[in-house]
Amino acid sequence: MKKKIEDLLIATRNQGKFNELKKLLDPYVKNIISLESLNDFDEIEEDQKTYYGNSLKKAKHYYEKYLIPTLGDDSGIEIDALNGYPGINSARIESSDLKRNQLIIKKMSTIKNRSACMYTFLVFYNKKPFSFTGKVCGEITNKIRGYNGFGYDSIFLIKKLNKTYGEMSYEEKTITSHRKIAIEKFIDKLRGNYDEKFN
Repeated sequence: MKKKIEDLLIATRNQGKFNELKKLLDPYVKNIISLESLNDFDEIEEDQKTYYGNSLKKAKHYYEKYLIPTLGDDSGIEIDALNGYPGINSARIESSDLKRNQLIIKKMSTIKNRSACMYTFLVFYNKKPFSFTGKVCGEITNKIRGYNGFGYDSIFLIKKLNKTYGEMSYEEKTITSHRKIAIEKFIDKLRGNYDEKFN
């Protein structure tokens, strides 16, 4: 890599998501900044029709506010038997991770097809946007399994490991993570000349 990013603002209030992104990016970014460290309590409504739209909205808002290169993220789980539900509304179908997981388990209680995919859309904004995506497919469990991670980690099974993300260590999850796939695409850009590719 020819040049590290000096500063990067991660535009999320989800502490689990921030911690995961920070661990992945630490070797490549000198100073990773959280909204909490800026005492920023802006509420950015995720009202776009796509993951990309929500990611772009957050990244652009905070870049223009602070003039710091910013990474916006939107993620979701799409369940085949439920026609892609909850999808873009994954974080909003209930008031907590536990309640969201319980709702999905209830909806899936009589369904044999358990297949589902997790998606991550990242937008890096520095004068203009650059987008990166990640996707991992697995199955929905019939009960909560493990309490590591966040979101739908405790009911999303990776078949080849026979574990949910909630049962995995950080290292195990990183190997199969949709977020890691998107971050690796971002890092591939960083491995070139940062000034040419991101300014």
